[in-house]
Amino acid sequence: METQHQDQFTLEAVGVALRKRLASLPAGSAELTREIGDDGIEYWVVSPANPEAARVVVYVEPDGHRAYVGLGHRIDLEVDSPAREGSTAPLDELMEYCDAAIEGRVEETVWRHGDSIWRSRGRIDLRTRVLKPTTIEGFSLGRLRRGTREHYGYAPYAAGGPDGRGETG
Repeated sequence: METQHQDQFTLEAVGVALRKRLASLPAGSAELTREIGDDGIEYWVVSPANPEAARVVVYVEPDGHRAYVGLGHRIDLEVDSPAREGSTAPLDELMEYCDAAIEGRVEETVWRHGDSIWRSRGRIDLRTRVLKPTTIEGFSLGRLRRGTREHYGYAPYAAGGPDGRGETG
């Protein structure tokens, strides 16, 4: 049996961190569920009560070397383990992304063609830096010409805080 390196992710450790973070919010602000996809893959889903807030989905690879975080409609981020030299611990990095969504520091522009999102451009304020991830699937000029563009400035999970964006300190 292979032992897991302490810097590797586990689905359980991610769940504990998410539960701890959500416990600091007012009751009913969000629901954490562990779900299983059609392909048998397990992942965490954080569903905010506020419909204007960004949903969070976290999947951990079975070997624990990588986790994926989905924010909003289509922002996809990857966190490697062990952490790269000079970066924070992998679970801390993952939680930075989740905290940005929980605190309303995420924006996203999506391009749709019908019901499908074929492009997403995000802006994630991590306080120490800003990420601007882009996801593109199946690009074509026809989609560009006929598609629609929508912008989301996601709200915090909990209202209040000194600047009205749910941040308390």
